[in-house]
Amino acid sequence: MALAPHSVATATRLRLGETGFVLAEGELLSEVKPLAPGQSFQVQAGDLTVHVVGTAFVVGRSAHAVRVAVLHGRVRVDRAGQPGFFEVAGGTEATV
Repeated sequence: MALAPHSVATATRLRLGETGFVLAEGELLSEVKPLAPGQSFQVQAGDLTVHVVGTAFVVGRSAHAVRVAVLHGRVRVDRAGQPGFFEVAGGTEATV
């Protein structure tokens, strides 16, 4: 995991099998090995939550948008109250 300069992130879940961060601003790069059933890794940025099961991805947050770029693998993005809002595949990105 790497935090870009001038970025702010807080760890929210650091229990066995669960890892989570809240990104207040900036960019957070994560590379996650495939997870076992029941394990989770997620990054929350505003009302979006990015869930992963083995991939490398970047979540960027500015005052007006959240950007999710996937280097390889796939992530699922949920919006508050809308599970499965969309997915982002390796080599692509989405901005909301």
